[in-house]
Amino acid sequence: ESVMAPSDFAGSKQYILSQFLGDYCLLDSLIGTGTLVRKEGYLYQVGADYIVLYSDGVYTVCDLGSIRYAAFTSPGNRSAAGSSRGGRRGGL
Repeated sequence: ESVMAPSDFAGSKQYILSQFLGDYCLLDSLIGTGTLVRKEGYLYQVGADYIVLYSDGVYTVCDLGSIRYAAFTSPGNRSAAGSSRGGRRGGL
């Protein structure tokens, strides 16, 4: 669920991500100056400066500002999503 009104974030990263609520997501976040860390799960919630992923009974809150890439796929198709950066829906 999105916790913001659509007019509050039209055209933003939050808006783009909110279009995929409930979909399986692979996120690459920048940690420090050069380390990408991948998190994955179902996109559960989009907030003003965070998102929540759900996987295997665990909710993970992710900082929206550190997200560099997001790919949406089925849970069994994780390898294909890794090559989607820069595609129509892959890069943020």
